[in-house]
Parts: sequence; C-alpha cells; structure tokens
Amino acid sequence: NGAMWPILVKLVAIPKHWLQAVGFGQSGVHGPELWTFGREDGVIHILNDNGQVLKSKDTSNVIGHATINMKEDAVILDNISQGIALYKLLGTERLKT
Repeated sequence: NGAMWPILVKLVAIPKHWLQAVGFGQSGVHGPELWTFGREDGVIHILNDNGQVLKSKDTSNVIGHATINMKEDAVILDNISQGIALYKLLGTERLKT
C-alpha cells in the first residue's frame, strides 16, 4: 500500500561479521528483511524482523559498500579489490564486474 510504518527489528550479533552496509527490503513472503553486508568476510546475511538469519551468501569479496534494488532484482557491491560487481538479488549469482 506504500505506507511507511516503522518496524521493530530485533538486534542480534553475528560472529565474525563486521557490518559494512545494510539494506532493507522484502524479497519473499517472510515479511520485512534486513540485509547485512560484511566487510571482511564478504558475506551477505538476510535477516527477518525477529533477527533470524533466513539466508547467507559468501561473495568471497571484501565489501567496501553495497546497495540493493528490490524492483530491479539487483545487488550492487563495491568490491575493494576488483571494483563494482552486480549480482542477481534472489539467486545472488554474479552477473557483471
């Protein structure tokens, strides 16, 4: 409906995951999601509003910055060693460097 309602998201600690960027979206029927992008480990974790990890993807990159576009089905990562990388959102396979 386009309404912007604040959602309470439970705080959790993910071992050895140093947060570099976050994104918000809803890619499935699980409701609101919090996407966390780890700097050193290069792992993307998708969490629900209860703080439960729904999915994780290892990109094998050092992430400098990241953004997601739910409408375009895309994740854009600033890979510190190789530059910008484009990933498909739901499959998280690398499309372009």
